[in-house]
Amino acid sequence: MTGIGLIIVFVLAIALMIFCISKLKIHPFLAIMAISLVFGLIAGIPLVNTTDADGNTVQPTEEESAAALQKAKDAAADAAEKAKDAADTAKEKAADAADAAKDKADDAKKAAEDK
Repeated sequence: MTGIGLIIVFVLAIALMIFCISKLKIHPFLAIMAISLVFGLIAGIPLVNTTDADGNTVQPTEEESAAALQKAKDAAADAAEKAKDAADTAKEKAADAADAAKDKADDAKKAAEDK
């Protein structure tokens, strides 16, 4: 992929990165790594370059490239889902801690009023 198409995909990748980090609360490292991997594959960078016995580079077949792209997309989706689950768990724990602190403060206030 070259030219204007690559620029458009790059801009979309940046926008998706910002969306994942700010709205989905995915850890920035995970978002950058996953989106960079998918962007690289879309741009045509192969995951693996192999060489034959003579040192010539052997490119993967289209089927291998398609399979690698699908695997990368699945891995990115899994990583995003795990990060979202971790963020949800952290939010729940924070809410529980806030509720416990509020209850403790209310109990202390009530005890002070009773004296």
